[in-house]
Amino acid sequence: MLNFASYFFAPGGWGTHARSFAGALHCLTPIALDHWHPPQVLTHPETGVAEILAANFSPDTTAPTIAIVPGAKIPPMVGRYKIGFFVWETSHIPQHFCQALDQFDALWVPSLWQRQVAIQSGLAADRIQVVPEGVDPLLFCPADHPVHQSVNRPVNRPVHQSVNRPVHQSVHQSVHQSVHQSVNRPVHQSVNRPVDRPTDPDRPFHFVTVGKWERRKGIDLAIAAFARAFGPRDRVELVLHSHNGYQPGFELREAIARAAPALGADPSRIRPSYPQGRSGLVQLLRGADAFLLPTRGEGWGLPILEAMACGLPCIVTDWSGLRAYAHPGNSYLIPVKALVPVDDPAFFDPALNWGCWAEPDLEAIVALMRQVYRDRAGARQIGAIARAEAAEFWTWERAAHTAIAHLSQLCPC
Repeated sequence: MLNFASYFFAPGGWGTHARSFAGALHCLTPIALDHWHPPQVLTHPETGVAEILAANFSPDTTAPTIAIVPGAKIPPMVGRYKIGFFVWETSHIPQHFCQALDQFDALWVPSLWQRQVAIQSGLAADRIQVVPEGVDPLLFCPADHPVHQSVNRPVNRPVHQSVNRPVHQSVHQSVHQSVHQSVNRPVHQSVNRPVDRPTDPDRPFHFVTVGKWERRKGIDLAIAAFARAFGPRDRVELVLHSHNGYQPGFELREAIARAAPALGADPSRIRPSYPQGRSGLVQLLRGADAFLLPTRGEGWGLPILEAMACGLPCIVTDWSGLRAYAHPGNSYLIPVKALVPVDDPAFFDPALNWGCWAEPDLEAIVALMRQVYRDRAGARQIGAIARAEAAEFWTWERAAHTAIAHLSQLCPC
């Protein structure tokens, strides 16, 4: 039994991380939810979530607890051994947040990059382990992809069969064998053929950006680079899936209309895309030609990995947690001009030390957008490699196995 504390029904990255991770863990051991706000209806729940809700286990004060840390204000939780899983996007963690993390017996982070940031910020290295995030490759996949032939998902073992088996023997052994088999598999057996994107001659080429409307996500850079890369005669559109629920009254179309002219762009060539649940996001990615996120910092970057799983060539910044899975062989990496002090008062209190984040090279973004647009065959091949690696190495199932293996060492029972 594991207690799982989080804002389980929240929208955005926190909620997606919590539900996807808990659903995958539930295939290995029973999950009891300790959700920090009232339950809500989930139209398209992540894999395993319906089973967790149907089981309706109550939190157990004698069981370990995994908490998806929402910030410095952490609600109360039960459990005899507490693990805080937190995601960070800048080069320094302020002292007050580090102090809030002291209540946990152990800390999990999604990448080696974030582990180093945490250590440099004063957190003890022996408390911190890496547990990656993931993607569901059966949902996030190209429209023409035969998922039942190419993705080997582990069979979902009924929970009651896994409760009493020794975790440190069976789960850890299966993780070791699975990783060994995957790493040693010839690349040509796992790389999928390039994805066939829509070929309507009247349809513009679509770059899609998925990320909250904020400075950290580099939405301003995406708009500015688009304006510089393509003229009125180029049949190209930028699609921004960039809602911001933290700003009261935020309206994406109005935000584009205000920002685009100041950045040299024609608002009529930038399409707003509004939240439509997971199925809507999948359709958005499947219908795009390329993914663009000139982010200034990511703890992980779920939308990037989801775009990769859909076979999209991804143009992303060469810095922070996303480099755990994005590399020159499966994506287009934007060089960083410099690391600059974090500057966004709306989300980062100027009175605190957040360290630095990246300033991506605008001209490099322009060049990479033009390259992807002109060399579409090459871009499709990069997308195929990204798809294969996402489905092979970066699933939520793998994340769950990694977590259970760590847990068996931290808290043997």
